[in-house]
Amino acid sequence: MKKNTKSLLFIILAIVALIGALALVRQSQETRRSAYFAGTSLRVGSPGQTFLVNNIGEDVLVPVFIETEQVVGTDEMAKVDFAKITLCYGDHLNLVEDADGYVDYLVDFNHDAFDVLLFTKVENNCLTFTVKSEKSADRLKSGMFRVATVTFNTIAQGSGSINIDRDKTQVSGSNPNLGSNDMALSLGDLVGVDYSVGGGGGPTNTPVVINPTNTPAVPVDVSPTLRPTSTSRPTSTQRPTSTLRPTSTSRPTVPTSKPTDKPVVPTSKPTDKPVVPTSKPTDKPIGGDTPILNFRIAFAGVKTNHAYCVVAWPVGVIVMKGETKKSYADVIVENTGEVNSKGEIIFVGSLELTGFYETEGVAAFIKGPKHLQMKYAMENQAGSYGKAGGELNLTYSSKIYNFSEYSLLAGDVNRDGWINGLDFSQVKVVAVKYIEVEVGGYITEDLDGSCQVNTADTTLLVKSLDERQEELY
Repeated sequence: MKKNTKSLLFIILAIVALIGALALVRQSQETRRSAYFAGTSLRVGSPGQTFLVNNIGEDVLVPVFIETEQVVGTDEMAKVDFAKITLCYGDHLNLVEDADGYVDYLVDFNHDAFDVLLFTKVENNCLTFTVKSEKSADRLKSGMFRVATVTFNTIAQGSGSINIDRDKTQVSGSNPNLGSNDMALSLGDLVGVDYSVGGGGGPTNTPVVINPTNTPAVPVDVSPTLRPTSTSRPTSTQRPTSTLRPTSTSRPTVPTSKPTDKPVVPTSKPTDKPVVPTSKPTDKPIGGDTPILNFRIAFAGVKTNHAYCVVAWPVGVIVMKGETKKSYADVIVENTGEVNSKGEIIFVGSLELTGFYETEGVAAFIKGPKHLQMKYAMENQAGSYGKAGGELNLTYSSKIYNFSEYSLLAGDVNRDGWINGLDFSQVKVVAVKYIEVEVGGYITEDLDGSCQVNTADTTLLVKSLDERQEELY
């Protein structure tokens, strides 16, 4: 009996040790995109506040706050340098565009915390705005502070709420651990605010700002300011001029279509089947010493109706299994004439993996000339793989892996592995100048390959901000 007890105890200890080891392995294999160096919460209005508006047509100013947490392993509060926030609201509220079609003037961002309002967009009763700081790390804001105040106009009687969309909100900052690339802050509590239009009475309480650092609180005016729109709504000439926004007198008119005499991508390509470069050895017997990666890929936003300047775009490829990896530069992909489910052109590439001898459980990482690096680890992959390792089994013949439904995200024009305000500024400056090249030409900021840089490219870049960082593992 005593011997059986010892055996049972040994088995239990072994199971516990195995679980602990698996947890450590899983932790070490997390993708860089899901790693955070601290947490943060966001709030609309102040705790317990409800916005009460007497009359339809009045404006209400709604503040948005961030409160950061301590950086793990330190006594420092996380510092913020970037925020993309989406506020969703009811049908009783509206955001009135200016004469140029923007709502920038309705977003009064905190200039002590941020330097530039990069982007605003209104869609389906949701406002998305992006702010960024160019300040040095020691001047960045931490703890609780106001991000921006948004001016809503009331258009109907009733009650509702203004809430933060978690899936479309991101916050990043300066990581004091200089050896880490993790810049994202995890999102904790996202607290909205209620409102009532036509009920009268003004705000129900005096706003209170909680100071998380136990230092003397600085009064912050977060109460709504109500005013008639007929006397206060700024015109387009009153809107502050921004280096990122063209004014009404300089904003170019973007043609809605390309001239019909321009060819739609090189006409020499067959349109009935994928094109595999003829230089690829297809008769190498199984058991040879050099595996081959054949793949189909798509570039986000590159479609047949305008891709006049997508010619011989090179991609970089990294193949990896465990600690073994090999990098290959300037791999040319060729147009197949086919499209994926989003209407994006499918390209095909072929790469003889000289110096790489793994053939099972392989993952491939592909980076376009102005795109984030994306991980491809399984056949017909249509989204993020989301874990370490891979399932590609390489051969020495003509098998082609289809990655075309998980398009390479466009926007990393400075090729630093991120899509952020630096890239947006670079594209926006060129878009304002309306730069254009002839068919077959190349402009770094031309993300959709249309031979010109315009608002379509800035829109494409903003869509990529949901990812922001390359997939590394």
